[in-house]
Amino acid sequence: MEMLNQITENIIHELNVSLELPEDFISLEHNKNGSKTVWLIEPLTKTKSKFVMSYSIKSPTKKSYFCLEVPNALIDKISIPETAEIKTIKSNTIHTFLNFRSWNAEIEKFIEDTITYYVENFKPSVKFGCCHRYKECSDAKKCLHPDKFYARACYYKENLENGKIFY
Repeated sequence: MEMLNQITENIIHELNVSLELPEDFISLEHNKNGSKTVWLIEPLTKTKSKFVMSYSIKSPTKKSYFCLEVPNALIDKISIPETAEIKTIKSNTIHTFLNFRSWNAEIEKFIEDTITYYVENFKPSVKFGCCHRYKECSDAKKCLHPDKFYARACYYKENLENGKIFY
C-alpha cells in the first residue's frame, strides 16, 4: 500500500507542476478504514468538490488484492486495464470497482489517466462573474487571467470562449 500511496502522491505532484495547479487542488485523503480517496477541491471555497477515485488493499482470504473504486461515468472515458476484474454492486449505482490480483504498470497508468481526466475536465461549482481584467479580456477575445486554474470559475471566460463579448 505504501508503494501505491507514493505513486499516487507522485502523480498528483507532477500534475500540480505541469498544469500549474494550486498545491491543495488535488487531495489524497486517508480514510479510517485504511483506504485512500482522491478528491478535487473547489478553488474558491476550498471544499471537497469531485470524487475522483478510492483505493485499498483487500484481504478476504489469504490472497490479498488491490481494489480501485471509480465513478461509473469514467468507465466509457478511459481505457480499463485488461487485468482488471470489473465488479458492480447493486446498492452502489454510482461507482464501479476494479479488482487486481497483482500490481502491474497498467494500474499506475490507469490511476494517472483517471486523475488527469478529472483535473482536465473539472468545472468549479462555485463561480464568479468576472475579474478586474474583463476589458483586457474583451479586447483580446480570451481570458487573460494569469492563474488559469482560478480562471475556470469565471463566467465571462465561458462567454468569451463561446464568442460572446460584452465589453
